Amino acid sequence: MIPSRFLFFFFFLVGVEASAELLSVPENCLQQEISPCLVKVGENRTLKSKSALFSFVVAEDSIFKILQFSSPFKFELLQGKMVVQSGSKKTIQFTLNDVPFDSKTVFAKFGEGRRLQVYDSKNFILSEYEQAENLGQEAVLRKSEFLAKLDMIRFLSEFFFSKKSLLGYLKSIELSWKNELKIQTNDQTIALQRSIASIEKAEEQSKAQAEKEAEELKKVRRQFFYRTFYR
Repeated sequence: MIPSRFLFFFFFLVGVEASAELLSVPENCLQQEISPCLVKVGENRTLKSKSALFSFVVAEDSIFKILQFSSPFKFELLQGKMVVQSGSKKTIQFTLNDVPFDSKTVFAKFGEGRRLQVYDSKNFILSEYEQAENLGQEAVLRKSEFLAKLDMIRFLSEFFFSKKSLLGYLKSIELSWKNELKIQTNDQTIALQRSIASIEKAEEQSKAQAEKEAEELKKVRRQFFYRTFYR
């Protein structure tokens, strides 16, 4: 996380587009698609690029950087929360903190412990990464999971400015989420069945081995008995 005093000093030195709600370096870099483009948002804002190929919904006190405006787009979230959205109904390819995505919408949160959480609306997967000290180094994936409905709502509620907008989004993805839930449930069922089958097979093999060893031990005892008493 970048200390505010250093950020404002940096903005002062290089020249900025500044208001109480928005600071950008260089001036108008987002509107003119000049990269790298560093942006700090003082309050909840929706921002669009000049080409309108993508937009950002950024939470207050968040800082992000655009490294590349042309495909593949490259963004870095340095502090806070943001939503990256495709400007059309099609998915968009981009990297966020060096993690590749091909999606219409992702929700990203960067916080304490250099932990990056990204929720991909394409497959409803929440992934958690440990960001390296120096951005540019590959982030380490710590966990990735399909979120149950309540967990999904709890996470997404941090990104919407009102309950109405959150409910509107949840309604728009409800059918897709249910379909993905069926796929995930089926995959988990298959994985569980395979796991049970693997355990049962291992138990059968262990039992067969034990029986074989017991039979071999009986043979050894019989041989010892005959050699001892019938010589």
